[in-house]
Amino acid sequence: NALAKSFVKGFIKDIISSRPVLAENQDLSKLVNKGFFIDQEALSKNLIDRVEYGDILLDELRKKLGGNIKQKTPELIRMARYFTDIKSSVVPNTKASNDLAVIYVQGPIMMMRDGEKGSSLVGETSQSADKIAALIIQAAEDDNVKSIILRVDSPGGSPTASELIRRAVLRAQEQEKQVIVSMGSMAASGGYWVSAPADYIFALPATITGSIGVAGGKVSMRDFWGYLDVNWDKISIGRNAGMYSINSPFSESEREIVEASMDHIYDSFLNVVSEGRNMSMKEAREVAKGRVWSGEQALDVGLVDELGGLNEALDYAANQAGFRSRKDMNIIILPKPKSPLEEILELFQKTASLPAAMDQQSAFLDLMISGTGREKLLRDAAVLRDGNGVFVYESMDELR
Repeated sequence: NALAKSFVKGFIKDIISSRPVLAENQDLSKLVNKGFFIDQEALSKNLIDRVEYGDILLDELRKKLGGNIKQKTPELIRMARYFTDIKSSVVPNTKASNDLAVIYVQGPIMMMRDGEKGSSLVGETSQSADKIAALIIQAAEDDNVKSIILRVDSPGGSPTASELIRRAVLRAQEQEKQVIVSMGSMAASGGYWVSAPADYIFALPATITGSIGVAGGKVSMRDFWGYLDVNWDKISIGRNAGMYSINSPFSESEREIVEASMDHIYDSFLNVVSEGRNMSMKEAREVAKGRVWSGEQALDVGLVDELGGLNEALDYAANQAGFRSRKDMNIIILPKPKSPLEEILELFQKTASLPAAMDQQSAFLDLMISGTGREKLLRDAAVLRDGNGVFVYESMDELR
């Protein structure tokens, strides 16, 4: 609820700064509660300035530019063509010793084998953690690179993988290279673990950040197998050898080991935050406990240093290196972004595999759900769909 309120507060603040007429003679909390508006209704509320067709807009643009509507002059071109034209005329900055390295930490943070692709329910990772760490070290050892910008957009992942990247950040700082973090939509859990030691952290007002905590466990399917008339037996050496078997819940000794491991990881995470953000352990604990914060809230509690996007982070890095702005430096992006053709081919590959995956899921659901079970599942889904978690605000005072 606090996170949702922070998002709405920032959203309204941005709208009012752009459209001050919106705040005149109306309660903005009513607009929040309303949801969406049809054309004339939006016009009456000052959400828009005019209701009109797109072709009339183009005609009026041509008039303002001194053109001719009948002859359709001047020619209006698409943004893609515009960028293509200007790209060929831009002379890149090739001055030596003026590099800013932008390294992306995107998606779940994992350790992967060569050739393996990391993906999960929360997105696809840009690179294996060891490769990201290697890119940071490579940039740190390059005399032409003045600063390193980590662009973090990650919900977290493996503590081991996160620590590997954090260690690379510390090694870069030992080489007297500043590391600046620019957070995207999310820098939570492991995403914050790798960000905490940075010299300076930028976040967007709505960046989901923090989540300084650890979660672990397993699914136990012991009772499920009985519905399929399947029985399992096992041979193991060592009382806790089958700790992560899905065929049984944790025993008491196994639970103790898992809980001790999670306590250790949590304490390590608190140390990372305490050292990186110059906080006491008590202060780190107060902003931890697994809680997520918006970027605006994170600024208030000391988890980030400034609100801004990637451009602001690049300008800050350039200033720290003695330059006026990012425009005076070469920006090197690592790993190299995929070309449009690579993106399209990857999309085709995913689309081709989708029907087979859907067939498998369908067969599994047919096996699992029948009769009253199916009806109950549909009822539960309807409850989720019909508005759990919708917050209604009576006034702007309550929102604040």
